Amino acid sequence: MSDNQPSTTDSTDSSQTLQRLGNIILTVGDVECRQWDDITIDSDIGIPADGWSFAWLDKTIANLPDSVKSGAVCQIDIENKEVRETILVGVIDKIQQTVSRGQISVVISGRDLAGQLLDTSAPITQEQNMTLFEIIRQFVIEDGDLQSLPWRVRPQDDNWLRAKTGIQDGESVWDAINKAAEASGQYVWMSAEGAICIGNPFDVEQPKEPPVFILNEDNAHNNCLNLSYSEDLSNAYSIVEAIGQDDKGKNFRGAANDDRMTIKRRKILSDSRAENQSDAMQYAQKALRDSWLDAYECSILTNHWGWMSKVFATGWRVKVISTIMPRASGDWVIYGRTLKLTRNEGKTTELRLKKYQEWMQPVQHVDLIKDAKPKKSKKQTTIKSKRSKS
Repeated sequence: MSDNQPSTTDSTDSSQTLQRLGNIILTVGDVECRQWDDITIDSDIGIPADGWSFAWLDKTIANLPDSVKSGAVCQIDIENKEVRETILVGVIDKIQQTVSRGQISVVISGRDLAGQLLDTSAPITQEQNMTLFEIIRQFVIEDGDLQSLPWRVRPQDDNWLRAKTGIQDGESVWDAINKAAEASGQYVWMSAEGAICIGNPFDVEQPKEPPVFILNEDNAHNNCLNLSYSEDLSNAYSIVEAIGQDDKGKNFRGAANDDRMTIKRRKILSDSRAENQSDAMQYAQKALRDSWLDAYECSILTNHWGWMSKVFATGWRVKVISTIMPRASGDWVIYGRTLKLTRNEGKTTELRLKKYQEWMQPVQHVDLIKDAKPKKSKKQTTIKSKRSKS
């Protein structure tokens, strides 16, 4: 790795190597590296921090520049037909160098910016309830320990920034942000370019044409290497009941039903968040939908990283067509994806798919946001730190 693009160990096939491995660029400050033997980049809606790992075997670039170190901010891009697309902004967690049998291996790994929010505790504050805007401003952008990072905040509706939550001692900044987002019935995730997004992770920009994956017996139009389908109803239920008690000591119960199971299976939950029967019904429905979201999954392995010149992204709707495995056929949504690159196999992507119709946003905590004052502006708000790049 150097300030300029490093040379390959064999110049005679350098262009073929780069073409096979793709222009995957790791940038740390003004240092770029494009030569890799192995890459793994994970992304999952259910996991707050996306992990990544880059590795190579090359004596000539084993001595890293001083700026490439643990704790450094980095950016991962991919170049495709002169278009450069950012797929992750994060921080280097670990650098591992090993000498074995005359070979030197270097592995650089880390997570996206959400990893720092998970690792950092929210400062102790005397304020019992804080809005989502106040949490982000005080703990992340202006006064927080992490203000040096290039933060951006992108709510799908700026009204959701009014949601309030209590801050617990020792609670991570990520958990505080996530609780405040749930207070308005929203979800939090990190975008590819490092923005904290608030809203619905499936309400994202879709390709002009949804990706279609085909695996049929005739092999004529097959475009995936393998296809896996699973259905596991061991944690799914036909009836979920949420029970609670109001401030006068009166018990209430809310229930949600699903008639797809031949066996009648009941789950009873005690939820202290519910203040009345209506709240209990919402929590029961959320628990029921989550159990069915986890029940069905489809996994696809394909030999490229994207569709229509764009890298696969979580939240995309996709279609699966298979005469070999007809149960897998239908409409799905990308819930998780792992981008991989090796010298032997080139680029591959594993896509983990879920049934979109089973997804339900977090239940709104009415009691935490009822006193929040509305804002006049209805325009979308983007908050930028002083050090972030536009």
